[in-house]
Amino acid sequence: MNTIQGRQFRRMIESARDIFYMVDSEGRLIYISPQAEEYGFKPEDIVGKDALTSIADEDRQRVAEELERTLKLGDNFLSDFRVRNSQGQVFWFEENGAALKDDDGRII
Repeated sequence: MNTIQGRQFRRMIESARDIFYMVDSEGRLIYISPQAEEYGFKPEDIVGKDALTSIADEDRQRVAEELERTLKLGDNFLSDFRVRNSQGQVFWFEENGAALKDDDGRII
């Protein structure tokens, strides 16, 4: 993707209402879109941390298993779960997750 396409893609993601994020193979958050701020999450405070940190205790194990399956097998998943921000507020999210793959189908 060239620089112009990259800027256009970023503008599209950041103007959508949905929250977009990416995690690395270790489950660390490497990107989260600015929309997360609407729920009390500052991207600069959570990028680099375990993506499961904010998942409510009641849902964390299930979401961890879904994330692990996606990172290992590349399965897409649709899930709903609660997140808790640093102020203790709880929000329900619905997630449509997918693993990124290279041109040969390997999970990157």
